[in-house]
Amino acid sequence: MALNEKIARISRRECRSLIDPLKVQIAALRKAVSEMKQERDGLKRQLATVSKGTVRSAQPRLQGNQGEALPKSADEKKFRFAASRLRQLRERLELSRREFAVLVGSGENTVWKWESKKAVPREVFMQKIAIVSGLNKRTARQLLEQHGASTE
Repeated sequence: MALNEKIARISRRECRSLIDPLKVQIAALRKAVSEMKQERDGLKRQLATVSKGTVRSAQPRLQGNQGEALPKSADEKKFRFAASRLRQLRERLELSRREFAVLVGSGENTVWKWESKKAVPREVFMQKIAIVSGLNKRTARQLLEQHGASTE
């Protein structure tokens, strides 16, 4: 029996000496997988934001150098919504409803509802419409190209 116990003890020691480095490697790999999953989730959130169509390149007009919000000017406070003006703006920029929706970050049907007075844009969209109203045709087209919008 003593010989069997010695053999078992020696074999456990040998197995442990082989398994312990593998355990360390497994822990490191699990940590790497966890970090990759977190990065993937962050990229998914960014993709969802970009594919929604919000125009982030127009935001610096509302922010200062350090990223802090500028105080609203009198023009921005007085921006009022009118369905007919929205359609005129879209036609002036020669944009389809889909393209205009991409610029303001909404849906094509939503733009139709705004234009037909079936709905009123929320404050977030009012601010984006105010920004788009300051664009010219060329700038609007450049923003659409930057964000990969189809221009039909």
